Amino acid sequence: MPKALSALAAFLARVPPGSAAGVLLLTITASATEGVGIVLLVQLLSVIGGALTDNVVVSSVVAVLAYLGIPATAEGLLGAFVSLIALQSVVGYARDQSVARLQFDFADGLRQDCFEALLSAEWRWIAPHRPADLANLMLVEMNRVGLGVQSGLALLAAVAAALAYLGAALVIASGLTLVVLVSSGVILLALARVNREAYALGQLQVSANRSLLQTLQDSIGSIKLAKVLGNERRHLSRVKEAVAEVRDAQLSFARNSSLSRALFQVCGAALLALYVYLGLKVLAVPLPELLTLVIVFARLMPLLMNAQQQGSRCINMLPAFAEVSDFLAASRAARQADVTSEPRPVQLAQAIELLDVTLAYPGRDRPALEAVSVTIEAGKITAIMGPSGAGKSSLADIIIGLITPDAGQLLVDGKPVSGADRQGWMRTIAYMPQEIFLFPGTIRENLFWARPGADEASLVLALRQASADFVLDLPEGLDTQIGQAGAGLSGGERQRIALARALLQQPVLLILDEATSALDAANSARILEAVAALRGSTTVVLIGHTPAAAVIADQVLVMLEGRLAAAGPWAQVSDQLAQTG
Repeated sequence: MPKALSALAAFLARVPPGSAAGVLLLTITASATEGVGIVLLVQLLSVIGGALTDNVVVSSVVAVLAYLGIPATAEGLLGAFVSLIALQSVVGYARDQSVARLQFDFADGLRQDCFEALLSAEWRWIAPHRPADLANLMLVEMNRVGLGVQSGLALLAAVAAALAYLGAALVIASGLTLVVLVSSGVILLALARVNREAYALGQLQVSANRSLLQTLQDSIGSIKLAKVLGNERRHLSRVKEAVAEVRDAQLSFARNSSLSRALFQVCGAALLALYVYLGLKVLAVPLPELLTLVIVFARLMPLLMNAQQQGSRCINMLPAFAEVSDFLAASRAARQADVTSEPRPVQLAQAIELLDVTLAYPGRDRPALEAVSVTIEAGKITAIMGPSGAGKSSLADIIIGLITPDAGQLLVDGKPVSGADRQGWMRTIAYMPQEIFLFPGTIRENLFWARPGADEASLVLALRQASADFVLDLPEGLDTQIGQAGAGLSGGERQRIALARALLQQPVLLILDEATSALDAANSARILEAVAALRGSTTVVLIGHTPAAAVIADQVLVMLEGRLAAAGPWAQVSDQLAQTG
């Protein structure tokens, strides 16, 4: 818990001082008006009972009212009391609105900071994270952080109101109020165990939320396969188990909260009876003051109960604060160095070279790449082949500049690509992954992601280069809506539009990662024909494990267990592989 508390303190320090001061001022004002109203109630009951009080503070308040022209009659005091309640309601409304705005601004700002830190981190740090875990942090845990802030502010408001009531009670009867303070403190200490359990249940909630989101993502992504295999019930069972885990944690916390609330109510009623008895029989408190105290204590107990409940909720949210804090610290520590807003493009005229490149990932038995040296000539087509896990994608990540190798160098035209040049190099590269992502909207809007504001001629040229000119024959042309993730298009059409988007960047290097692996022979041939036409104008790297891409390549690199097993023209490489088995 200490770590979580320090995370909470760090987060609260992010709250704008002006907003925090405004909320605090409104809270104090609302509480002060409530306290003055209670003091007026004493005088009102005294006037109605015909016996005026000799309390100094009450007399001072009455004197202030007289100065304002309000007589100390039943009518005048009733009007002043109602006016104070109205003022308190207006101030309370303003406070609640300020709290809500502060809560949402805080959570939204923190979410943006986390996403910005994620975008700025090194790819090598990002890659091992599961998308579902990141989504859980950005959505679920961030919402819990916002609720924690809300609970903390509600706790502040409850404590301030309770202090106002206690202040008024001290003015009326200090002895009886001290009894109230001691007995309330005993109840709060008795509920300390509930707060400890709230923290443990908060930790369980973080784990359960993460598991649920991962299960949902896996199940939704495999619905087609589930239908084919006929195991829909199994998927439903997994989701039910994950939901039950989340719900159990929530119900356990709700059960603890209900138990503490019930204890407060029972103890509150018993203590209120005790206070009345002590006031009448022991301390001889005058009746108007005693009636006022009864009203004060009757409202004080719910306030203390609310304070305890809000504090428990805040403690329950502490693990979410710690989760977000750890993520921010780790992502900022992994921030890509030498990032600039306007990187200088790195041009390619001769060749890309990798010299003795080695790359290892934690927890793996062998390096992903080991002492790999290759040369990729400018304007040529290079195919990188090999079985799954051979190191093809790791090699591509280093060529792109996404990852810096543990040993060895990446050179472009004989110059090392490092520091700020990495960013400049990446800006001149187009990358087309195996899993194509198209944004909801029109084809034009998807192409604009590569080059915002590109003119019509450039868009048409990119489509023709990618053999995607079928778009021009559609009724709406470039303004055709493609649906979520391009659902309105075939697989081959999505691939060709993605290739057109990559070519619209006018890259010096185009990398296609398994770009034809999910296509039929006809669509695969169209993509490869479009790629072959780029020879001489664009350097192309094709990553795959089928011979189709190798046939059009000027050079083929074969990877095996992180090492370069063969290199050269396809005919030479295929003979070499046949001889070595």
